[in-house]
Amino acid sequence: MKFIIGFLITIGLLIFVFVLIFRGGGNDQQQKLQTKLLNYVNSSVEMQLTVRGQVSADQTHKEYRITIGNTESTIEVFDGYQGNLVSSQTYPNNGAAYADFLQALQLAGYTLGNDDKKVADDRGYCATGTRYIMGIKDGNKDIQRYWATSCGGAATFKGKTNLVTGLFNRQIPDFEKIAGNAL
Repeated sequence: MKFIIGFLITIGLLIFVFVLIFRGGGNDQQQKLQTKLLNYVNSSVEMQLTVRGQVSADQTHKEYRITIGNTESTIEVFDGYQGNLVSSQTYPNNGAAYADFLQALQLAGYTLGNDDKKVADDRGYCATGTRYIMGIKDGNKDIQRYWATSCGGAATFKGKTNLVTGLFNRQIPDFEKIAGNAL
């Protein structure tokens, strides 16, 4: 009888230890994801959103890019597939605003996506809609690049696209005036 009780207690303790290990590991990983973007507050790393219009003739293709860093926010509007710059506007930013923006992006799932190189190319998807490319850049180096579309379906970005695009657009004080007719 003592052997059976000892055996059952040992099994129970092993199950308890496994539950603690797996539950604790998940919390640590979730905590790392929640603090990851905040690690960039005092660095040269920038968050970037590129919005590409419908697949069309080079003469009618439009896109814009918003880049947010700890000292400035920039919007650029482009014509054609060669990226001919039509207009650009830069605004000052600060660490407190950048930290708030980074945390909002984190909570919107900005770091969630599929890193499979086979689906990294967004060209041709959602030909009659809009493509959104979300990136984290350090100078010319891409730290992260995910994409989504207004058509749904295939995408590498797994966060909340509408929330992320809204967060970026609100970082530009006169967004509507500059990019309202861009697409």
